[in-house]
Amino acid sequence: FKCGGDDGNCSAFSDVKFEIDLAKKLVWIESDRDVDALMETLKKCGKEVKYNGIK
Repeated sequence: FKCGGDDGNCSAFSDVKFEIDLAKKLVWIESDRDVDALMETLKKCGKEVKYNGIK
């Protein structure tokens, strides 16, 4: 996933593991949830979101 302008304030993922690279504006998520569910949750944070595939 890629989040444009990520400021680290999107806290919707309390039950998954994630890694944020602010310099590259990337977020890697490890979860049992499906991609569509994760995408919808990320979009609620008000940032640009797109799926880039598996890390």
